[in-house]
Amino acid sequence: MLFITQTALELGFMYALVSMALYLSYRVLDIADLTTDGSFVLGTAVAVSMAAAGHPLLAFPAAMALAPVQGSSPRFSRPVWEYRRSWRES
Repeated sequence: MLFITQTALELGFMYALVSMALYLSYRVLDIADLTTDGSFVLGTAVAVSMAAAGHPLLAFPAAMALAPVQGSSPRFSRPVWEYRRSWRES
């Protein structure tokens, strides 16, 4: 019973960090940025793929290495001057 409680608390703390990141990006910064959702799923998919391929020790560093790549991809999809224009309008 103690193991189940410990596992539930660990998962709860991890999901609390994800929900705080979503709250910050949606409410406080007032930016509808889905990067936090996508990076969470991408990190999980990479970690599971690496662990299933037989490299469980490299799963977490590989997921961490792909997070900046996935996080910077939306920034390169629009020109910089469109971001500046949207900043001035708001």
